[in-house]
Amino acid sequence: MNEVLSIVAPKKLALTATDPLKNSGEERLVSRTRKSDHPCAIKVLRRLIWNLLTFLVVLATMAGRAQETAKPASRAEATVIIANARKIVTPNGVERLERVRIGGIDQWVSIRGADRRNPVLLYIHGGPGYVSIPMSWWFSRGWEEYFTVVQWDQRGAGRTYGKSGPSIEPTMTIERMVQDGIEVSQFLATHLKKKKIIILGL
Repeated sequence: MNEVLSIVAPKKLALTATDPLKNSGEERLVSRTRKSDHPCAIKVLRRLIWNLLTFLVVLATMAGRAQETAKPASRAEATVIIANARKIVTPNGVERLERVRIGGIDQWVSIRGADRRNPVLLYIHGGPGYVSIPMSWWFSRGWEEYFTVVQWDQRGAGRTYGKSGPSIEPTMTIERMVQDGIEVSQFLATHLKKKKIIILGL
């Protein structure tokens, strides 16, 4: 019995003695596999970066072309774009540009607002030689949410001058300009059914 144990025990020892060698061989095999996979991973990474850069270049080119095509070809086209962008679309809104007979001549008046029930704001610009209607798209849009904004090409300015021409120069007195303002105010109060209007002069 003792002999059998002595024979069996060395075999077990031999097996345990060879285990570290077996493990080191597996580690070598794993390390070799990792080394051999490493160049392949770099190739995949390089290809991925190249594809990403190509995509970004194509995207930038398309964005540049889109911006180029978005530019208006003329002033008339730009005017149409701005008019569409600031269009009043609310159910109770008002958007009018019309000639009104004031002081014996046709004078142009712009009436714009999101709700006719809002107070009326008459914006009086700096007088002959200056107009505000063409530039109003960038400053009056916010006002139009809370007021019915009225802009007026006074005697000797803008479309009013374009219609009447220089023939009205003798009538361009302070008294006549003040009376024009009173008549425009009366027209707005009647036309928009308001007892009072607000006047803003700049």
